[in-house]
Amino acid sequence: MNVFRYNDSSIACVEYVKTVLPHIGNISSFQVYFHDQDIPKQYRNVPDIDVYDGKVHEMESTYLFIAKNEKEDKELWLTGCTCGYGGTGPSTTQEVLELLGVKIDYSRIYNEKKIILKEITTHHDLNFIVYNPSTENPYRAGMKRFKVESLFEYPDQKWNAKEALKSLGVIKPLRSIEKKSNRFFSTKYSTDKEHFNYSTNNGLVLGESWSKLDDDVMINLIQDYINNYGGSYQVKKIEENAWYNL
Repeated sequence: MNVFRYNDSSIACVEYVKTVLPHIGNISSFQVYFHDQDIPKQYRNVPDIDVYDGKVHEMESTYLFIAKNEKEDKELWLTGCTCGYGGTGPSTTQEVLELLGVKIDYSRIYNEKKIILKEITTHHDLNFIVYNPSTENPYRAGMKRFKVESLFEYPDQKWNAKEALKSLGVIKPLRSIEKKSNRFFSTKYSTDKEHFNYSTNNGLVLGESWSKLDDDVMINLIQDYINNYGGSYQVKKIEENAWYNL
């Protein structure tokens, strides 16, 4: 079994997961705890080491969050993710789950003291509408140009593609741009409570120089980004308030 384990603060755990995301793959189950006594014995008081002041120190760690990829015999253990209250630990749990592509009712993380979910299906959709920048404020959305629906097999592919697309402009959740954002994309899960940084449905407000390129050039460029990270895609262009397949 290949175990990725990390003992540090909540924020540091999120950054750690981003670095190991390519190695974890698609998880099939996860468990997260509030009370130490609920945690299975193999995850409690695990022998560990820490290095500070140039010296190695023996210690023990108790892991509150465990995610498993049973197909590839991999596990992710984290100390900084928990559940059962409105704080940083549960918020970090939500971030990690979203990075891994787990779509659930995220309010459970803040309300329940123990969550164990098995036979999980992960989702790695990345959808966005491409806008020209507003003439008054280049960071705000102006005219709609086309929409892109893309799908990835693994969580790191989606995350890296979204980060790469930021070089073209500003990406923000579509719900922060369009009042009725759900009419543009249809998903098998709710996107209403997704974290700002990991939203499925987004608006991409092009930088001013990119917005000057014609649609065919921009579409080819975006397709190259998605292809580079192993995704499949469908692009629809908007003309006179109607969507057309390309």
